[in-house]
Amino acid sequence: MIYRDYVLTGRTDTKFLRDTWPAVKASVEYLRQFDHGGGVPENSGYPDQTYDDWVTTGVSAYSGGLWLAALRAAEESARVLGDTQTAAEYHALFLKGQQTYISQLWNGEYFRYDTHSDSSNDIQTDQLAGQWYANLTGLGDIVPHEMQVSAMKKIFDFNVMKFGHGEMGAANGMAADGTILTNAEAKEVWVGTTLGYAGLLMSEGRKDEAYKATWGLYHVIYESKGYWFRTPEAWDITGNFRAGMYMRPTAVWALEMTPPRQK
Repeated sequence: MIYRDYVLTGRTDTKFLRDTWPAVKASVEYLRQFDHGGGVPENSGYPDQTYDDWVTTGVSAYSGGLWLAALRAAEESARVLGDTQTAAEYHALFLKGQQTYISQLWNGEYFRYDTHSDSSNDIQTDQLAGQWYANLTGLGDIVPHEMQVSAMKKIFDFNVMKFGHGEMGAANGMAADGTILTNAEAKEVWVGTTLGYAGLLMSEGRKDEAYKATWGLYHVIYESKGYWFRTPEAWDITGNFRAGMYMRPTAVWALEMTPPRQK
């Protein structure tokens, strides 16, 4: 997020980067205590990430992907600040973590939810959240591009089109067989999560899919359920909602701000 602010304000405020650099390094070091040797912090089977009811165990697509993007952001920050030693250290850790992330989660079509929970094979809309941030900030590919494209297609075909006839946004998760999950958060559409995914699609030039997913949000918010300016965090297949006037839907700006992917 710090590197994002540096980039989106014109890449000129090196004082901002320098002032926050100790906190960035402290954050990276804190998270490394959860790395059990593969270069990726592992989740511990309790609410240690934003899906606090949909717990993860081991290496996970969401947390692991954000970690890889954060390492790249920290590496680039170090380069701007002339800290070449730390930049090299973070780059080496990124490469190690990337190898672990792919080898343990990639199944040929998408990145599995995690390695050691009952949800391991679930298809998560947020599995490419780190890549979205990387595209937003020009950090390049966190995972190979062909994997990104495959995962994006899988999410669209399952989490968007198999949930509410493709008219409700992207469900947080879907089972590998295309059925709706039973977990309270996995079976919901989170408005901000759908918009982040749509922003990623936009950066790939996949506008039709991006607007199809986003139209589902519009359809629920303004047509079928009338939430309007009390836009909630989430709703389920019936339209029952949680947390009106939530802030995550401000991710709508991602559709406008996410630039084309840098190769």
